[in-house]
Amino acid sequence: GMTPLAAALKYAALGWAVLPLYGLANGRCTCGDANCRSAGKHPHRDLVPHGVHDATKDPERIRQWFARVPGANIGIATGAASGFVVLDVDPRNGSDDTLSALEREHGKLPETAMQLTGGGGYHYLFAYSGERLRSPGRGLDVKGDGGYIVAEPSTHVSGGSYAWEGSADPTDGHPLAQPPAWMVATAAAPARPTGQRVSCTGYLGPQRIEDLRAALAHVDPSPYQQWIAVGQALHSTE
Repeated sequence: GMTPLAAALKYAALGWAVLPLYGLANGRCTCGDANCRSAGKHPHRDLVPHGVHDATKDPERIRQWFARVPGANIGIATGAASGFVVLDVDPRNGSDDTLSALEREHGKLPETAMQLTGGGGYHYLFAYSGERLRSPGRGLDVKGDGGYIVAEPSTHVSGGSYAWEGSADPTDGHPLAQPPAWMVATAAAPARPTGQRVSCTGYLGPQRIEDLRAALAHVDPSPYQQWIAVGQALHSTE
């Protein structure tokens, strides 16, 4: 198989931004935390102190990283950084049912590049066109700007390895489809009476601010992704 360095360079040559993640040794995360909850999946803090924001396409930088940590797992930044977004399907979270229901309602997922995660899940890659994405349901995670995926030949804590699906391998030139409509957050413009130009960007009434403050008090402070989602949702309300 390919070394992590060779794979990372190949990804960078495709125009994808990569970052080193902690690897696995004897089934444990090399970050040193015996209770690590995302073993083999989180950014290597010594090499990329700002995590995914330090992802790069620069071959020199990539060579330096993997010279220092040859067994690192590889992350690929999603969204604008690499030009694709990802539907992350994790069957252990009940995603199979969610996806089947969505496919029954909207038709099959378009034919696109795909990766097997090593833990029984799938990454479907779709072309990025700048639209905001929404998480479509239980067990399905949508990764766009600010996110990343773990990629081949990284190892998974279950003992398996991440691997591009043979006939759907983007590194072999398999094209990326547009994301299905249900992954895209449609920003429905509020209807405005014609002839009146109302601009209320950036203003929230005192009551609305109170309501938002009250709502925020009930959000668990720990899941980082959830706060990102909350922040994006608030931002989209102007």
